[in-house]
Amino acid sequence: DHRIRIEERPDGVLVNPGTIGASGLRGFYSEQGISYSAAIAYLVPGSGLLAVDMVQYNPVSQQFSLEEAA
Repeated sequence: DHRIRIEERPDGVLVNPGTIGASGLRGFYSEQGISYSAAIAYLVPGSGLLAVDMVQYNPVSQQFSLEEAA
């Protein structure tokens, strides 16, 4: 659904990185000015998910943002 979010569930953690369409030769270029996002997951072997960082790029303002989520 391209909506950036982290959701704890009884059977695990759902990490939706959002829209990650900025790839390939065009890099972070977007004619429509759509923001791109990604999730960086930190995993500990045997323990599971430790933390997730959510990164977003807005091509209109040309700014990145980083949100740390535990």
